[in-house]
Amino acid sequence: MTEWATVLPGFDATRHALSNIKAEVSADEGRASADVVAGHWIGAQYWEVAGCYAYELARDDGEWKITSMTFSLARETGSRDVCALAAEAARLDPAPYIVRQNARQTVLDFLTGLERKDMGAVNAVWADDAVQDMPFAPAGWDNQIVGREALIRQYAQWPTIAGAANFTRHLVFVPTLDPRTVFVEYKGEVDILPTGLTYRQTYGGLFHVEVGKITLFREYFDPREFERAFGLNR
Repeated sequence: MTEWATVLPGFDATRHALSNIKAEVSADEGRASADVVAGHWIGAQYWEVAGCYAYELARDDGEWKITSMTFSLARETGSRDVCALAAEAARLDPAPYIVRQNARQTVLDFLTGLERKDMGAVNAVWADDAVQDMPFAPAGWDNQIVGREALIRQYAQWPTIAGAANFTRHLVFVPTLDPRTVFVEYKGEVDILPTGLTYRQTYGGLFHVEVGKITLFREYFDPREFERAFGLNR
């Protein structure tokens, strides 16, 4: 899917005509085939392929899933050079599917960077004008941090504060309409070295990502657990 999404949206037009569709089902396994003629255009340039798709399928928890797909080429006309043009066009104006994948990967890079205490990876995700909002920050703590340099300073002591840490074991991405906006539900479990306590938190995180950089991170968490684990209420 990702490979197709990095090329197909870059064509001016495509047409995939299927015919002679056949399917066989045996218990929880299936096979299907279809003849195809596929045309691809950019301006006056054209590439057409004809052949056959062969699919293997399996029933997974009551739903049919494709386990493999093979395309056998019978003939082609035009020039494959049009594919390189399409890939470049798709790179300059990526499909929403790719934008969403990249945004989610940036969020994952941030959380795994925290787990590994890799501050180079953590610092790399911030846009110059990035903002972190914490609507439920404990009393006496800033609710908002503005700018990449301020965020780098905010997280600079993390390796000396955190021992074993996990933020991705229960990570759930919640679908959003805007592919640049990522909402995640996740749990955090961190050994806090200065207090010797374990910090266990449930988070909601709203991220906005532009071209691989986080511009907004709105973090929802329970301040009472934060105060307990970091020893703020002693």
